[in-house]
Amino acid sequence: MYIGLISDTHGVFDDRFKEFLEPVDQIWHAGDFGGGMDLAAKIAEFKPLVGVAGNCDNHSLRFEHPLHRFFECEGMKVLMTHVGGYPGRYDPRARKLIDHYRPDIFVCGHSHILKVVRDPGRNDMLVINPGAAGIQGFHNVRTALRFRIENGNITDMEFVTNIARRYKLPVITDGSQTAGAADINLETLGVQVYCFSGHRKLMGPYGIGGLIIKDGVQLDEKLLSGIGPVSPE
Repeated sequence: MYIGLISDTHGVFDDRFKEFLEPVDQIWHAGDFGGGMDLAAKIAEFKPLVGVAGNCDNHSLRFEHPLHRFFECEGMKVLMTHVGGYPGRYDPRARKLIDHYRPDIFVCGHSHILKVVRDPGRNDMLVINPGAAGIQGFHNVRTALRFRIENGNITDMEFVTNIARRYKLPVITDGSQTAGAADINLETLGVQVYCFSGHRKLMGPYGIGGLIIKDGVQLDEKLLSGIGPVSPE
């Protein structure tokens, strides 16, 4: 399934984001719709919608979009709530939900900061915050994500790499769930470094992994097994 993920629209859902989300099968909204049920209905008319209410959403919207959702998508357990946080800094309510449901993917919003990280303390749970798609807030760049979930794997995550290209920043992606299950092409992914563990789809022993580095990319240092920076020989 092809997923479009947005959050913190705060009453705005314009053509720029419609164009980006046109190919997806379903839109997930991580809260703070703004505009009440009218905006939620507008998005739902465009694509099938799965959403949660945010702290700025009114009570009428919460009848349709609860404060959290837990569901399964293509073999992956998904937990979504608006105020979430990040590994080591979870909101207390979000942490209780995570510990209760033990999802593969935790989706949140609220911070207006696009961030995709794994939580090694929770079985490498993927934490996804798409940032803010609206114009209200401190953010300088309006953001959204789209990605595919197929057979228990996330692939083809886009837009974070487009932003990086604009500012000429390198992109490192975590392919722990994908290496061994799908083809890896750095050009297609739009990344410069692809890192992966060996014990998941590759069925190797714990404690090993690898990096695929695009030709011409220079890394000042490498971090191996958590022991600190080591210069390549």
